[in-house]
Amino acid sequence: MKKRLFKKFDILLKAIIGYIYGLKQFIFQLKKGGWNLFSGQFYTSYEKCVEAANLVDLEFFCNTAGHLELRPPQWNRTPLSVLKDYLELSRSEGKNIIPEFLQNMFEIIPSIWLINGKCVRLKRGDFATEEVISNNPLAIAQEFESIGLKRLHLVDLDGARRGEPKNYHILEAITGYTDLKVDFTGGVTTDGDVIKCFEFGAKSVTISSAAANYPERFAQFILSYGREKINLAADTNPVDNKIKIRGWLKKTSIDLFDHIEFFYDRGLKYLKCSDVSRDGVMEGPNLELYQRIIDRFPTIHLAASGGIRGIDDFKKMRDIGVRSAVFGRAYYEGKITLKDLENFIQEA
Repeated sequence: MKKRLFKKFDILLKAIIGYIYGLKQFIFQLKKGGWNLFSGQFYTSYEKCVEAANLVDLEFFCNTAGHLELRPPQWNRTPLSVLKDYLELSRSEGKNIIPEFLQNMFEIIPSIWLINGKCVRLKRGDFATEEVISNNPLAIAQEFESIGLKRLHLVDLDGARRGEPKNYHILEAITGYTDLKVDFTGGVTTDGDVIKCFEFGAKSVTISSAAANYPERFAQFILSYGREKINLAADTNPVDNKIKIRGWLKKTSIDLFDHIEFFYDRGLKYLKCSDVSRDGVMEGPNLELYQRIIDRFPTIHLAASGGIRGIDDFKKMRDIGVRSAVFGRAYYEGKITLKDLENFIQEA
């Protein structure tokens, strides 16, 4: 009993020390870098400080079952709240002021779609158009990593159709043999699904169907696991702006903007939006749709996908304020090469 109490006290003590040490670094970076604090450099330097000090960086939170657990502090919340106030003030004054560092914060994220453990591609989400690209998704992921890409969007289409993830073994292989930060999606519905994704190495999960069917549960996911780890997928056909779920096989009656707003008001930070009418057909991204989302939700991190034809589309999306572009077919059909991607990363 004494041993267990001592262990809990030790964890709590380290958490407090980590919090105080991190707060000192936060203030130092704020004084030193000003707006550069929000560029992501702060978070990296903070991680290094904690690692160098050999501190356990933890905070208490209440999970969906009502149990106390531990997780890394969500340091990003403070600067983001300041940023939100800044953007709202600029808009109230009739301006659209985006700090220079935000203009440069753009990331390209490759996607790998999985059916039966194989990398596939579809047109407009139609499973009848399935075409196998490779039997080795890991090799494709390693190619992306070799040119300096840091993230991967991994889509479990089997899981999306049946409402429960299936391709955990591919997730585990990619996270085990690369350093890519994998965002996993496809059938993630319950707390157990989310936990398993993290156990198999995912850095974040993107959820679509469960958010539409169980909005309060998804809102609780944001609180329980942190807004850095839980992303909303809001995929639609702009003909009616209704949310599509279950691998885009089912159309709901939920309006896209009402759907986003519900979770935006509850702390949502990361949104992935696809125009399903353009996905896999390389007709160009729906810039008008993405601009409307950005105008209405100025502090959200929008990852846009669907219709990308080449590097110029990345630039157009970046210029309107999209934070990241998720791509696939243009690369798999040779419209974008690894060298093109490498050059774009270096220029950015």
